[in-house]
Amino acid sequence: MNDLENSEAAQTAPVSKPVAKAVARAGMVEKIRSELNIEKWPAIWQPAKSKNKPALRSMEREVKAEDGSRMVSRVEVGYTQLGTLSTEEQKLLYVLIKLWEDAGKPDVQVFFSTRGLARMLKKNGWGTNVIQSITKSLRKLRTIPIEWINSYFDRTETGAVVVDRSPFSILGDLRIVERRQDGAVNTSLGYFKFDDHILSNLLRNYTKPVCIEEFFKLKSEIAQLVYTHIDLMLSDKTKYERKSRALFDDLGLKNPEYNHMYERKRALEKAVAELQGIRISSGVIRSATVEKTKDGKDYKISFQKAARAENAEEMLPATT
Repeated sequence: MNDLENSEAAQTAPVSKPVAKAVARAGMVEKIRSELNIEKWPAIWQPAKSKNKPALRSMEREVKAEDGSRMVSRVEVGYTQLGTLSTEEQKLLYVLIKLWEDAGKPDVQVFFSTRGLARMLKKNGWGTNVIQSITKSLRKLRTIPIEWINSYFDRTETGAVVVDRSPFSILGDLRIVERRQDGAVNTSLGYFKFDDHILSNLLRNYTKPVCIEEFFKLKSEIAQLVYTHIDLMLSDKTKYERKSRALFDDLGLKNPEYNHMYERKRALEKAVAELQGIRISSGVIRSATVEKTKDGKDYKISFQKAARAENAEEMLPATT
């Protein structure tokens, strides 16, 4: 376990203040590159505080194939005794990608300490609850199956090709070793490796950037899901609109109360408050609004993006 123990010091070494200030003043934001198939389906992640009982969750959409034909793409997310994949596992996945990138993007296992993961996840304190929460999320990423039907693309030397039916979990390998003293866990170390499909796409850059610092500022789980969605939608445009009913379907938000448009509005207004002015991978959210549609039958959410240069001055921290 020496390799595991030595890895904690390496991943948690402090960054010098001059370097940190220089990065901040340049208006830079830390990014990772997440696997693109996963980013296209934010409904994979159920809100962590959802009271829905674990069940098979499925989502589908019609897509256009390279030959011009139409086909139905479908993703099915299973569950285990641990539950289903949630927004907590989405956060942890981004942290694991960051660790993997910092380790040089290896095609072998990456070492971690649970204490180091807790710091990166910005968990408050360190104790049994934090250890159990992170361990549970790691196990869910390793054991909960996702089945991709005409929906998962593998990047190859000749381009992206669809895998007709491919079931796998996000992590292909995981080991966690805990050391206990007086009945309490005082050290938790391990290693992980992404599933071969995901690892191959990460290595071949079938990915999209994610502003991990901005993502971790979000408090609302719905804001987290909406952020994931609009970051992708606004990658090549400056404006995006979506009716709330269709958006909630995209995000897999199917609680009974969301059948009422006023409940969808209430949830979206909380998310919009957090998303106003936030940075995304291709710019800054200049405006985010929720308003009733012209026919009065629904609400729509609208986002406008500004290039980062337009907001550079207001984003620079004050000098001391």
